[in-house]
Formats: sequence, C-alpha cells, structure tokens
Amino acid sequence: MGVEDNYYQIPGLTATSTFYEWVTKENTDIIPKLNKVTIYGASAGDGNIGITIGSTGNSYDAGDLIVSLNPTISGITISGDLRVSGSLFHGGNSADNPFVSTISRVMAGTSGATQHFEVGNVVRGVSVGFPNALSGLTWAIASNEENSKTTLGMVKEVGVNYIDVVTEGFISGLSGLTNGSLFYVSATGPGTFVSNKTETVGQVVKPIIVGMGVSSGIILNQLGTVVDDVGITGPAGATASPTDPIFVSRNQMINGNYDVWQRGTVFAGLTASNRYLADRWAHFTDPLSISSGGGPRYSASQFVFAAGQQEVAGDPVYYLGVTFEHGASGTTGFHSSGDSGVSGYFMGIENRLENPERFLGETIRIDGYIKGSTGCTLDFYLRRSHDGITYDIEEVGSSHLITSAWQAFGFDHIVGALGKTASLNATEGYVAIGVKITALPTGDSIDLANFRVFSAQGATLVGTPFREKTNPEEERLKCSRFYQRTYALDESDGDVTTFTFFEPNFSPIRLNVSPTPGITSGIATQSENYYRFPVEMIKAPKTLVFYSPQSGVSGDAYNRTARLDMRLSSGTQGFMGQQRVHTAGASTISTTLKAKGVIFNILSGAVVLDEIYINYVADSDFSL
Repeated sequence: MGVEDNYYQIPGLTATSTFYEWVTKENTDIIPKLNKVTIYGASAGDGNIGITIGSTGNSYDAGDLIVSLNPTISGITISGDLRVSGSLFHGGNSADNPFVSTISRVMAGTSGATQHFEVGNVVRGVSVGFPNALSGLTWAIASNEENSKTTLGMVKEVGVNYIDVVTEGFISGLSGLTNGSLFYVSATGPGTFVSNKTETVGQVVKPIIVGMGVSSGIILNQLGTVVDDVGITGPAGATASPTDPIFVSRNQMINGNYDVWQRGTVFAGLTASNRYLADRWAHFTDPLSISSGGGPRYSASQFVFAAGQQEVAGDPVYYLGVTFEHGASGTTGFHSSGDSGVSGYFMGIENRLENPERFLGETIRIDGYIKGSTGCTLDFYLRRSHDGITYDIEEVGSSHLITSAWQAFGFDHIVGALGKTASLNATEGYVAIGVKITALPTGDSIDLANFRVFSAQGATLVGTPFREKTNPEEERLKCSRFYQRTYALDESDGDVTTFTFFEPNFSPIRLNVSPTPGITSGIATQSENYYRFPVEMIKAPKTLVFYSPQSGVSGDAYNRTARLDMRLSSGTQGFMGQQRVHTAGASTISTTLKAKGVIFNILSGAVVLDEIYINYVADSDFSL
C-alpha cells in the first residue's frame, strides 16, 4: 500500500463514502502511515559531525536526534559565504589564544621549491623573479618604497610545495621578539624584521609585527613611510627653530639633475680641449699632463630615464653616462689591467661653482645616485682653483663600490681651509665637487644622476631637504651666467629656428637698424644695437658665435625685412628705396662683448628700419 514511502499521500474520503470505507481508510492507510515513522541509519557521521539518538542511557529524551560538530574538524571546504554570529577562536579556545589569523596558502610550482623560506620570513609578492619555482613570492625588504609596498606578511608554515603566510593577526613559532614592542621590515636584510626603524633617506619605515612574548606576535602589515631628508638644526646656543628659514640649507649645485645640455648630448674622445659636458659638469684628469695629449680617453653621453622609473627619486628626465675609451698607443692614462699607466692619477667628473672659497670651514652634505660596471670604485673630492691655473684637491668621501643598479648615497664632510695657491681671480677661480674614478677598465662605464650639495652655513647638518623635481628653465638661468644661448633646450647650435620659411620662431633675438650710425674702433658702422643678456655673465664672453635663424649659417643674421640672410641681400631695396649693399666675403656684423651684454655692429646687408634676427652662443666658462 506504500505507506512506508515518505512521498505516499493518504487518499481522501468524500461525503458519499460508506462507513465501511471510513473504517477501512483508518485501518489500512492512516494508522499504518502514522505508526511507521522510523529513524534510519543514525551513526557517528564522517568524523566531523556527531549524531546522538536519545535514550535512557544518555541525557536526551528517547526519540530525540542530536546532530552536532565535533570539537576538532578537518577537511571542510566551504563554497559559499561563512557567517559567524558569535566569537571565532583560533588555536583552541579563548583561554588558550583569543586571536584570529588571516592565512594565505601559496602553492609552489614544483616539489621542494619552498626550501629557501623559513618560518618568520617576511615576504612580498612579485610577478616573477624568485630564485626557485615559487613564482610570485620573495623576501620583503624596506630598502625602498617599491620593494616594501607589496609586503604580504610573515611565513607561518613551509611545506614541500606550499607556504602559509599570515597576512594579519596572530602568529607563533618565532624568536627574538619582545612583549609589547613594535618591529619593522628590515631595510638591509631581505626577509627579516628589526626592532629599530631605519633613518636612512629613501628607505622605508614599515611596521610588521607587535611582540607578544619572545616567540609570538600580532601581524600588523601597515603601510610604510619613506624616510625623507629633514633639514638642519641651528648652531649651539641658537634659539630659532630648526625649521626657521635662516637654518634651511639650499641646494648649491647647479644642474645636478642634468636638465640642461646646451653644449650637446654626446661627447666623444674627451681631452683637455673639450672639458665641458652637461652644463656646469666637466671632466678633469689629475695630473693635467695625463690629459694634455694622445688619443681619446673617455666619452660621455646623455641618457633618458624610462617613464615611471622609481629607482631614482625626484622624477629626473636625464642622467650622465661616462665610458672609458682606450688612449692612443704609448700615451699615459686609464688603461686596462696589464697596461702601463701612471700611479696616483684619477679621472674626475665634477660640477663647478663660482667662488673658490665657498664652503670653507663649513659642513657640507653631498648626495646623489650612482651605478655602473660592477666592481668600479668611486671616491669624491673637492677641488679649488683661485686663478684658473693651479689648484688644490681635498678628499671628501670614502670609497663607494658601485653595482649595475642605481644606489642612493649621501655623506657629510667638514671642509678644510685649503691654502691659496695664487691670488684670487674672481672670474676664473672656482670650486668643483667631483666623482673620483681611480680604476675603470676599457669599455666600463659609470652613470650619475640627481646630485646635490648642501651647506649648513655654520649650523649642524643632520639631513637634507626632500628631493623634488627640478625646473629645467630655472636651472638654465643659473647656467646662463657661464654659458648661454638663444636656442631652446631641445634645439642645437645652428638649427633653423623658424615657423615658416620667412617667419622666425621665438628663439632668436630681434634688432632694428636705427638711423643713428655707430663707431667701432674708430670705424663708422651703419648702426649699433645694444643687447642685454637675460643673465649677466661671470665675465665678458671668451667667445660669442652668432647664426642666421633662417639658414643656420654662422657669422650672419636674417634680415626679415628683406627676407634674406644679410650676406645675400645686396642689391635689394629697403625703406624709401634705400639700396642694401654687401661685399662678398666681408662680415655683415661685428660684436663688442661685455659681461652684461653684447653690442651688435651692423656693417652691411641692411638699411634703416630693417628687422634683423640673430641666434647666438656665448661662452664665459672657466678655462681650466
């Protein structure tokens, strides 16, 4: 009759059913169905679920069915959301450990790939690059923001092909902790933690764990803070605050970020006759005799940083690269191992500043970034010349072994009182801060970026300001005291600088031929035009070369009124029919050079009211 079937439905009765049918329904359908309720297969479950049937032998009423979770559960996989309305305890009960841990399991690609990791290692995520098959995981280090910002947490367990990482919460099985103390990701030891936070500029203060005794703690995994330069404090007895402007050290180096390259971007075969590189940067070899002859010694070039790079702070665009090229046969200089050379010499790449007595007796701080051929050693020096002929050298930094990766450096130095080697020459005397290279085999190179020097001006130097992005045009104005051009930074000497064939752009200067004649060295000229430099130069330029912006020809200018270079305008007519005259091969313009500016003397190729456009390059830089 099917009453044992849980899905069996008792047939219904109607008003016309007989009494016999009512009795039969009760005896054959209703009573058997209701009396057949049976509990089938009640057992202890799968080890995780407990099942108890009530009886006289336990505390439950007969017929009760109790289903419960066992105290220890293993192997449960939850596919949906898990919601806990009460407390959740890890490691036993609340008395044993009232803390929650968040644990992530990272699987290795091959068996044994986890062997490099240990419990307590601080780890971070990477896309590639770990030295085993466990792609995506390596040791964390707070050496810079990039290496610390992806810190995941601390290793809790290491399996053959997996690693469990506590990303937050409780962890045990460690050593070296102190109850209640905060510990940080190490800035020098990959995968380790330390009790003292770093104070080195560029490194990161990143808390990772609070100790709860010697062997356990709470993982915090907070965002780190990059250590910035902090300025200087005042001298002894000063009452002003360290942040008072009187004590703020300013970067003294000009174009230390290599923004300005007015002389070009590639310098091959550098010798004593072509010392200057990027503006304010020069190469120097001591003793001078080494660089006075022979073939090429080394070359230098401008290099461009990749967009978005984070190895060098301050968002620089360019850096300077120097490569040694073997000298000519029989010459002295930098040579490969086994070649004859000169002991006690060095090659320097230096930044030159006005006033040789700058920094005397002061504490200065020099910092920057370097990289290059592995094994190359760099020192630092300060060099003074009072007359542009003789010089003194002072060592200011210990040896720095560079690597192929950018490294930040910074050190303080108390500048000594170097003796004057000659009377001060205000326009040729200077002080240079340089990188000293004593060993650079043929083909090896060094790269320099974002150099700065700070003077405490009598205060106690304890740090330097935050490294900010420099303004190329501001740096160019500083450089213009020594070397200046009308050309834009992205234009080269002799470039055609016009919007159209006839219309100059904004690079060249504009002169007008006046009706007043001039006199140069007792000789009458058509016109004199006084042009004031945007920045007064340190002295009257040693050289001034001018160019036509329409053709790029040197020694000439563009007569916009005639729409011809001045040397080509002979025979054309100007205002009120005036005839332009020029003798082939003769000069169209002569110049009188001053520190404040230049006098352009119009000799030929123009008449009154003509508009003349000129590009120029003026050089007043130090000779040595």
